[in-house]
Amino acid sequence: MEKIFKALVLTSFILFVVWWHFGYLEPFLTDDPDTLWFWNSVGFDAKFTFPSWYGHLWFVFWAVAYGGLFFLYRPMRSVFVTGYLVSFVTTPFHGSIIESPWSSIVGDLGTLLDGAILGLAYFSSVAKKFGRERAAE
Repeated sequence: MEKIFKALVLTSFILFVVWWHFGYLEPFLTDDPDTLWFWNSVGFDAKFTFPSWYGHLWFVFWAVAYGGLFFLYRPMRSVFVTGYLVSFVTTPFHGSIIESPWSSIVGDLGTLLDGAILGLAYFSSVAKKFGRERAAE
């Protein structure tokens, strides 16, 4: 089960990285400049303007969280859940975001995998391996 868990974490992280950088892939999906502008439009009607470092900070946060889950570091389960909760609370302040259909598919698949990861991290035999001394195994 641990191998499946780690494979899911790695796959979800890869999907996250692809989704995060999807703006660089979208020019290969269409030749229409208006469509590209539309897909890359973010923050319409935002309540706050967030600095660019804010997005980079989130990228680092999720990379660390995925890494901690992969190595079964116990606090990262709570960090992962907290990241989702903070995202849910702050999303209404970011404004509207328009994604390409492919970006949406990649993001949705990643979110589904994250749900499976959390389920396994808390409610399976993998949960018992978090925080254990792995050198003894």
